Amino acid sequence: MKKLSLIFISTILLLSMALSLVGCNSDQKDPAETPTAAATEAPTDKPTEKPTQKPTEKPTEKPVDKEEGGSSLSYTTYDVSEDWKHFKLVGRTFDVAGGVACDFTASGIEFEGVMSEKVTLSLSCDRDTYFTVYIDGERVEQRIFANKNTTEITIANFEDEGEHHIRVLKQTEPQWSLCVLKELTVCGRLNDAPAKKDKYIEVIGDSITCGYGNLKIDGVSNSGALYQDGTQTYAFLAAEALGADASIVGCSGIGIDKGWTDFSESDFYPKASFYRDRTGADYNFFRAPDLVIINLGTNDQSRGSTEEDFKAGVRELIEFVRDSYGKDMPVVWAYNMMGNGRFDWTKTVLEEMGGEAAGLYSVELTYNNQGGVGHPTLEAHIESSEILTKFIQDKEILGE
Repeated sequence: MKKLSLIFISTILLLSMALSLVGCNSDQKDPAETPTAAATEAPTDKPTEKPTQKPTEKPTEKPVDKEEGGSSLSYTTYDVSEDWKHFKLVGRTFDVAGGVACDFTASGIEFEGVMSEKVTLSLSCDRDTYFTVYIDGERVEQRIFANKNTTEITIANFEDEGEHHIRVLKQTEPQWSLCVLKELTVCGRLNDAPAKKDKYIEVIGDSITCGYGNLKIDGVSNSGALYQDGTQTYAFLAAEALGADASIVGCSGIGIDKGWTDFSESDFYPKASFYRDRTGADYNFFRAPDLVIINLGTNDQSRGSTEEDFKAGVRELIEFVRDSYGKDMPVVWAYNMMGNGRFDWTKTVLEEMGGEAAGLYSVELTYNNQGGVGHPTLEAHIESSEILTKFIQDKEILGE
């Protein structure tokens, strides 16, 4: 009997020692290492006109451990919606069932803290979706793919423990993909959310602003999520150069009056997420930008809008922006990347509304149709971003 008791006590001691060594070390087999569909399933790049599946619902259980364990870090899971103090939301994002909607071009999350090993993000997307990741201010060249079968993506993998800053932004526009960001799991702990930048720019546009066809894959440019990167467009790159936060509210095919969609900008822009719910809530316009950039008119020209209706639409959009954000909101109207885009008519409206003296500006960007389906190339976007940046600086629209 005494011998059996000694064996039992020894076994308990060995188990206790083994459990005390568990942490975020390279020998630990974490659930995050389980391959997801993103690792095994190639992009289909065959979106439909409307979303075919709503994002999955929020998990019923949530890990409650939010503390650093002992001298080694432990895996910690944060709810993107509920643990809001740790996340800076980028672009037009908002709470939905299950997490935070990340539908728009260049929208996403930003966070920082002590991290080691894998950083994973659980999410749901209704179709092919691509993301850009920035780690400690540097863009990671490898884009991250997810689709309707993906439940988790790995966004970073650190060899050593340290302080890191990460930004995850959606390359894909809402017409191609709707997405919900759910939970972030890190080996470590997050600090409070990074501070908002001093300057904030909103951009309203069509396929050009979304980066339609700006990528070449195996030497080919075409339509669809595969050939689009909204984090490499004239507007987003200009905001980066100006040190500003950006919200990109774009939609391929849309027009001021007439476009290739069955709705116009006056339908799309006021809604929180038009493709998610056409009859749903209006956006709350809670953070007023320092500047609004508009690039519209290309689709109106190709679809034959009338002068009277187009001019009325331009005036209505500018007035709506100023009603939402303030009567003195500066507006820069960008044009020419795919042609005149009815700018002669736009210019007349800007002048009638007071022109530059009233904070209404216009800038001609680089014309180019060598990208996918006649859209601007990546090189043209870069050149146009430099033109736009210099224009804003020269006019001191954001201050000296």
